Amino acid sequence: MINILVVSLQGIGNTLMTLCAAEKLMEQYPVNLSVAVSNNGSQELALSQFPKGRVYIWDESDVAAKNVIRLGRKLRHMCFDRVYLAYPSYKREGVVGLLTKAREKKVLLDGAGDWKFLRKIYKSKIWKPANMHDINANYALFGVESQG
Repeated sequence: MINILVVSLQGIGNTLMTLCAAEKLMEQYPVNLSVAVSNNGSQELALSQFPKGRVYIWDESDVAAKNVIRLGRKLRHMCFDRVYLAYPSYKREGVVGLLTKAREKKVLLDGAGDWKFLRKIYKSKIWKPANMHDINANYALFGVESQG
């Protein structure tokens, strides 16, 4: 069983597309999937699909340092096989990625992403979808088959 963390601290639309791709990943491969989302409504989507213990929430109403400390305490005991940072346009995804112990970290970007910063941190392959609002492109980023 592969342990995967998907970090999507964007708006609810990007999180919805990311969770659809993550759900497809669970259907095709034996994975234990955890997600890190923002509390802008995205947490309700995540909590409806995943057990509470596998949902990590970035609190928008709290200061960044408190989020980093709180999530750092929760994530430091976990070790994931892979972490996906989905559409990072802000550095908070990068911070959560740095807090997480993983064998492999994948940065999934759209054109608005701060790719130079994240590339420098992760030195990983940057994957870009052909059309950032195309759900099949999202599936391809995760390495799963599209709906057709």
